[in-house]
Amino acid sequence: MRPDAVAARIAAGRPLVIAGDEALLAGLPRGRWIGGTAPAPDDGRLIVTELPEAATAVAIRSYDERTLPGIGAAAPENGFTVLAIPGFSAPHAAYAEGVFRVEGLFDRPLVGWIAAEHGARTPKVFDGVTGAVSDRVAVAAHVWLPPRLTPRAHVVNPFRPGDGDELVFGASGFSARHCRIGGEPVNLAAHMRERGIGLDRPLVADCFGTPVNVAIRAVNEDAGEVRFCAPVFAHLRYRFAAPRTQEAGPALPAGVRPAFACGCVRSPPPAAGLLGYGEIAYVVHNQTLVYLTVDEAG
Repeated sequence: MRPDAVAARIAAGRPLVIAGDEALLAGLPRGRWIGGTAPAPDDGRLIVTELPEAATAVAIRSYDERTLPGIGAAAPENGFTVLAIPGFSAPHAAYAEGVFRVEGLFDRPLVGWIAAEHGARTPKVFDGVTGAVSDRVAVAAHVWLPPRLTPRAHVVNPFRPGDGDELVFGASGFSARHCRIGGEPVNLAAHMRERGIGLDRPLVADCFGTPVNVAIRAVNEDAGEVRFCAPVFAHLRYRFAAPRTQEAGPALPAGVRPAFACGCVRSPPPAAGLLGYGEIAYVVHNQTLVYLTVDEAG
């Protein structure tokens, strides 16, 4: 959507979620919107999600790494939250690594994205109400819905665990040198090289019955270190994803019109939605498609 058209919607009071180039976001007027940097069309357009017209209230709040654990308590009883976090910031680490300690997080739908940026610039998020721009806080839109509507968060994951070795990490975090395979310590970078595992195959763990991916950000063979786009957890067991034969990325189910959608910069762009360093559906995912639906209760 062209910035002038976005500005008109903001002026009309529409609550929006906006992603795209930092300069274009910075030029928008104040209003009821949140935003974050993300890869966008190079023709000067922004990616805009209009929050449901049926929403009875929208509250926009900022969170730092100390206050993010309270985001679950701030969520509406019947509604959902859209969260934008600057990539590889302190809030990103705090949320991704501490998500299982957020009280009430899984009680109500929470979706969003990890803001991305190309080149040397840091990813940013925008609070449209105050005009604040930051690479050090997260911003959320809490959306209240009438009782007749039910929001649901969904994840389309094109990957499944492969049949290779099971990996266990000694500590949670965004990087690792060693893991254990069959109880024996193994250098992860060397393990990947020896088995021809590339950056296109994420680690996959079972998280409460849902496969959760951790994308490989970089491999430093000299240091024997592997960096991730999301944290690995010491209490989970991982396998590298099975190779995929098709190049197409995850897609929305036929006939679905999402209230929000987000894909990953490491995957082919989805037909709808924005792209980020990670996708949020309660926890941080990689190389998936996250979307939110709002349907009549029944």
